[in-house]
Amino acid sequence: MLKRGTDPRDVTDGMRRASLQHPAAPPLALVPSPVSAFDYDAMPCAVFQVDAGVVTNVNVRACALLGHPRRELIGRAIESLLLVHDDAQAGTVSGELLLDQGPPIDVLTSCTADLDDPSRTLWVAMDARDHSERLKRAHQAAHFEVVGRLAAGVAHEINSPSQYISDAGHFARDAVTELLRLLQCHQELATVVRRGGDPGEVLAQLDAAAARADDGFVRRELPPAIDSIIEGAGRIAEIVRTMKELTHGVDRPDAPADVNGLIESAVRMTRAACRHVAKVETQLERLPPLVCSASELGKVLVNLIVNARDAIAEVGTDDGLIRIQSRLREAAIEIEVSDNGVGIPAPVQSRVFEPFFTTKAVGIGTGQGLAMVRAAIEDRHGGRVILCSEPGAGTTVRLTLPLQRSGVSP
Repeated sequence: MLKRGTDPRDVTDGMRRASLQHPAAPPLALVPSPVSAFDYDAMPCAVFQVDAGVVTNVNVRACALLGHPRRELIGRAIESLLLVHDDAQAGTVSGELLLDQGPPIDVLTSCTADLDDPSRTLWVAMDARDHSERLKRAHQAAHFEVVGRLAAGVAHEINSPSQYISDAGHFARDAVTELLRLLQCHQELATVVRRGGDPGEVLAQLDAAAARADDGFVRRELPPAIDSIIEGAGRIAEIVRTMKELTHGVDRPDAPADVNGLIESAVRMTRAACRHVAKVETQLERLPPLVCSASELGKVLVNLIVNARDAIAEVGTDDGLIRIQSRLREAAIEIEVSDNGVGIPAPVQSRVFEPFFTTKAVGIGTGQGLAMVRAAIEDRHGGRVILCSEPGAGTTVRLTLPLQRSGVSP
């Protein structure tokens, strides 16, 4: 961390060097010439145009955060307004906006510089609270994107049991109708016999009703039909319950959960999405209950399976395979999701967990899926996420979840 009063221009030079030394980092969009603050007034973050360490223009958001009109900020040294913490080298660093009165405002800041004149820079600072809220909304968008992509698969999963409920229901209705006619004939026969009448006519009706009912066939097929109705209704209820948990997350964060059960639920929810693309295999060891947010872990698993499916779809192979394994390792549970898809190029593997970063085509994905995975596993469950990938060979994502958690954020 730089001490208060350190010239941010020093950080600018360090960031420029870092961008050259780390090609995986996003390149700086270098500013060719000074621009008026009006061009940036619509931006939701503070923007400072700086020349040789002196502020030459600011936008409306900077004025609002610092509590001064533009004319009072122009001409001041940037170091009197912005304190930079040199704790990142990928183009964005944390810092503070220094107020004349009151505590400083935590910000995330980045700097771009003019290639022809490095003393002319443009600083962008986002209120960390705004950034957190944007990430939260982005995580929600990523979650609903996954749910939306599963919608067609869920409809298919519900349609199958619905179809055999309908078929079995129609058969049961027709069979019961014939059996009721047969029962009515038996009742009429009993009435005739009790009254001492001639049962011949009623017996003929009874034989005809028995023939129509085909009671031997009904005895064999009606119980399985009823079982199919019960099974189908239970299957639909299970799908709806899983989708409700995935969408609303009603469980308590500290509730013991069956990890293998969550894996199986995620596989069921993604079955239709993976059909015709990849075979899904599970190798699940016996595990103790894990205290966790079951709905959040379920979302993570669905996200990883969908990512694996997409990676295989890019290859277009006929033998796509997604393998999900669970095991107990000392005081932690490990979950691995592997695929034989396209893989991730080495230069961008370090960036796949960054918010808004995606390797997918435009219009597919929000760049929040793996960021959501890391936030859920590491920040809220005290675990660890490791990614191993080889272009052309596939990717493995390993989740490590401690059985005993400590020092995690809510």
